[in-house]
Amino acid sequence: MRSFTILALGALLSSAAVMAFPSNIPRTAIVGRQAGTPTTSLSIAPSPTGQGVCILHIDHWDCEGTDPNADESHDGHGHEHEEAAPTTVLSTTATATAVAAIAEPSPTGRGACVQHEDHWDCELAADGSEESHEGHSHAGHNHGPSEKYGCGLAPLEDYDLNLQIGAVFILLIVSLLGVMLPGVSGWVSQRIERKGGSASTAQSTVAYVVFALQHFGGGVILSTAFVHLLAHAFVYFSNECLGELQYEATSPAIAMAAIWVMFAIDFFGLRPLRQRVLSTLGVVPAGCCSTSLPDHHADDKNSTSESAASDTDARSLENAATQAQGRLAKYEVLALEAGIIFHSIIIGVSVGTSSGPGWKAFLIAIIFHQFCEGVALASRIAILTTTRMLTKLVMYTAFVLTTPVGVAIGIGVRQFFNGNDRSTLLAIASLNSISAGILIYSAMVQIIAGDFIYNKAMLTAPLRRPLAAFFFFTIGAFIMSVLGKWA
Repeated sequence: MRSFTILALGALLSSAAVMAFPSNIPRTAIVGRQAGTPTTSLSIAPSPTGQGVCILHIDHWDCEGTDPNADESHDGHGHEHEEAAPTTVLSTTATATAVAAIAEPSPTGRGACVQHEDHWDCELAADGSEESHEGHSHAGHNHGPSEKYGCGLAPLEDYDLNLQIGAVFILLIVSLLGVMLPGVSGWVSQRIERKGGSASTAQSTVAYVVFALQHFGGGVILSTAFVHLLAHAFVYFSNECLGELQYEATSPAIAMAAIWVMFAIDFFGLRPLRQRVLSTLGVVPAGCCSTSLPDHHADDKNSTSESAASDTDARSLENAATQAQGRLAKYEVLALEAGIIFHSIIIGVSVGTSSGPGWKAFLIAIIFHQFCEGVALASRIAILTTTRMLTKLVMYTAFVLTTPVGVAIGIGVRQFFNGNDRSTLLAIASLNSISAGILIYSAMVQIIAGDFIYNKAMLTAPLRRPLAAFFFFTIGAFIMSVLGKWA
């Protein structure tokens, strides 16, 4: 009877042991504990999702919020596991390897985490982090993924909707002032010229203001092309979120293509107008070219009639040449405005979708930027003497409204606009490159060559006039280049 009791007790203890240690748990993963403290657990750095601390329990990691499919629930990570026979403790290196193997991707899918010995190195930080959004955006363009959000959509921190709406009207007023200064000056100058009479002090002053603004605007356009457009295109194309470009010279290649298109349109599309100008000026005779000597025995009456008709024809030809030159100048200014408008749309959207501590400085820089561009464009429109005032007003209005409308668009799409999105980067970089090409062509061909090198009035004027023009041109380029640090 005693033997039977001993056997029954042994069987009961064996069953209890089996229940305490399930057969599917590898014995080598069981770690002993001492003095009632669960030394079977190893605390490591925060989990890859940033939602808690991972604890090693026998053969698995118990992380807050990282393993929703785990079969076993752990309350506070403080429960104990039964001891078993002495086994080998997992080494720190093996533990790190195991953790790295089971590490889940970031909950937002915007980054990855890598285990480095005793800590996690994650592209994403915890959602409650107070890291500034300013780190990966500057002057409305992105330099690459942020440490916190990677290439994903970052929240707008300190977004002041009232101030953003105010920026729409601020930029509207500033753009209007920029075009009004040369626009009104040019209008007054033309009115004085049409009335005729001797040149007064007021007329000379207004004419000099138009002259100064015209060449100041030329420098602004040159700087905008290189410092604000082409440089930013390089930044966008080098963004890590875009990936590695198969062709590194993409930005200048697109700009060069835009220059080529401008050259083709200017040379072939406007060729008939240039031929008309040359023919009316006598460089390319419009009719049959006669090389015979005049008849000195012609009748005096006929000579008088021919002289009167010749004077009438000369005035008619001069008027035709003026009209043709005016149309040429208008098309050139329209091309210039197209490049500026593309750029202004991007600026507006950048203002409307940006936020953070550096936003106010960015807005201030954009205010000066828009004023200078308005002066530059309007100074070109103002000297279009043959263009109707209604056409000029439409050209002025197009520039004045573009940036404020861009800001309004940015405000509307701010919640889902991702400046690090691949398609966004490609679109903005390409538009910047195209605009840069247009403005480079305008600056080099129409402004530097047209206003300085091959300008007859500039070549025959006293030296102080071209020196003044060069000075204003340099000031415009310098100021716009300085603004490139913030805008």
